[in-house]
Amino acid sequence: MLALTVSLPLITAPANAALYKEPQKLDSSYIAIKNVQMTSESQFNKALAFLLNGKTETSFSYNFSDGAKNIVSGYIRIDIENDTYVIEGGLDKRSSLDSIQQAVFASVLTGKKAAVAIYDTDGVWGKFEHRIWVATKKLGIKFIWFDGHQIKQK
Repeated sequence: MLALTVSLPLITAPANAALYKEPQKLDSSYIAIKNVQMTSESQFNKALAFLLNGKTETSFSYNFSDGAKNIVSGYIRIDIENDTYVIEGGLDKRSSLDSIQQAVFASVLTGKKAAVAIYDTDGVWGKFEHRIWVATKKLGIKFIWFDGHQIKQK
């Protein structure tokens, strides 16, 4: 079992705060997590799911009509699901840019709110965090950024 230490509220500027422009507007929704060593996206997702009382790797099926009017089935898998959110998590890499569409599509299928979690691997608010944060803010989707010590919810 994963041991977590949780303290609320924690209001703090992120590491390298000089690099932050708009994301410096922090509020009391920050959650500190200590004594958790994350080395992979899977570990991060498991820790976040534990913290949010969720489960990982949930699949959802759907049907659609193709160009020939045949009914075709498909499925998607979302990283984390709890009672309120479907959350797609990803490392702070280019591959996470599709997290928004996956979370939104899962939201449409489930009726739950969409959220995107980005796992910071380099201690820097980089271009992928920024791009995803800006898009989620514009679309009204919850953004969660984990820097290795804190989960920051926007």
